[in-house]
Amino acid sequence: MEVVSDYSEIEVIHIDTGVRWRSTNDLAFFKRLFGGTFQAFLYILRIFNAIKDTSPHLVHLCTSASLATAKDIIILSLCSVLGVKSVIHYHFGRLPEIIKGNTWEWKLIRVAMKLADIILLLDRKSQIAVKDKLPDNFVKLIANPIDLKMLKERFTRRESEISPNKLSRFVYAGHIVPNKGIHELVEACALIKEYPFQLHLVGPVEDSFREKLESLAGKLNAGQWLRFHGMMTRQEAMGFINDADIFVLPSYTEGFPNVILEAMAFGKAIIATRVGAIPEMLDDKTAFPCGLLINSQNVEELHNALVYFIENPREASLCGALAHKKALEQYSMEKIMEQYVALWLSIPGKI
Repeated sequence: MEVVSDYSEIEVIHIDTGVRWRSTNDLAFFKRLFGGTFQAFLYILRIFNAIKDTSPHLVHLCTSASLATAKDIIILSLCSVLGVKSVIHYHFGRLPEIIKGNTWEWKLIRVAMKLADIILLLDRKSQIAVKDKLPDNFVKLIANPIDLKMLKERFTRRESEISPNKLSRFVYAGHIVPNKGIHELVEACALIKEYPFQLHLVGPVEDSFREKLESLAGKLNAGQWLRFHGMMTRQEAMGFINDADIFVLPSYTEGFPNVILEAMAFGKAIIATRVGAIPEMLDDKTAFPCGLLINSQNVEELHNALVYFIENPREASLCGALAHKKALEQYSMEKIMEQYVALWLSIPGKI
C-alpha cells in the first residue's frame, strides 16, 4: 500500500458521537438502552444529512459495539443504499471472547461487519478471530496514534539517575472502577512490606468503591501510601504520568489504550495485563519487551512485577527507553495518519 504524505486531496468531516447525556461511570442497562436509543437516532440523522449534503467517498465509523451495534447497522445500511463505501473501526479488545461465546453481541456485530467494505481492528488476536469467522471480509489493523509533538512541547521528560530508592512512585490514570483492576492493584501494593512507595490513582471514583480501596489499603501502614487525586484535565493527568516511576494498568479488558501510549512516550516502566493490543504495544514475549505483562485479576503476578521493577531499576529504565523509542517510531500521529490516508485511498471510488 502506497504511503501518502500529502493530504491536500483529503477532506475529513468529523461527527462526534461521544456520550453526552450520562456519566461514563454510569453503566445502568436501561439508562444506556433508552437514552442511547434517543442519542443514536439524532446521530443517524446527522450522518444521513452529512452524506446527502457532501456525497462523501466513504464513511469511517468508529464504535465500541455493545448496544451501539444497532446504530452501526443502520448507518452502514444507509451507506450501502446510498452507494457510499464504509469502514467500521472497532475500538475495544473483547472481540475474541465475544466471538468464542457466540453471544447476541457477536450476532449483531457480524451483521455490521458484513455490511462494511473494510473492518478495522486494533490487535492481532481480534483480527485472527474475525478472519476465522468472516474469511471473505477485508480486515485490517491500524494502531491508535499519539501526539508526540504536544507531549514534547508541554512536558520535559524526567532524566534522573536510577537507584532502587527512586522506583517508589506508582501511578494509575483512568476511571477508577473494578474492571480496571484497581482492587487487585491496591491489594498487590498492600503486600509490599520491604520498600517504601506511594500509589497515586488519578481519575474519578465512586465514594463506595473508594471506601473499599481505603479499607484494603489500611492493612499496610494505615494506608498512608494510597493517594486519590480525582478527576483532572488531560494535561494534569499527563503530568502525573510523566512523574511516575512505574505506570500500572491492570485492566480486565482493553482495546488499544491511549494511556499506555502516553506512558510509553514518557519513557516509563510499565506494568499491564495481557489484554487487547497491549501485548503487541509492549512487545510481550520478545527479546526486548517494553514492559512487564501479567494476567488480569492476578494479585500475585501484579505484586511480583512491582517488586521486580523496584529491585531491578536498570531493567525498568531499559523497558522505559524501549517503550519511548517504539512510541516515537511506530505510533506518532504522522505515521498513523499516513496509514489512514493510504487505506482510504486504496478503496475504489471518487476522492
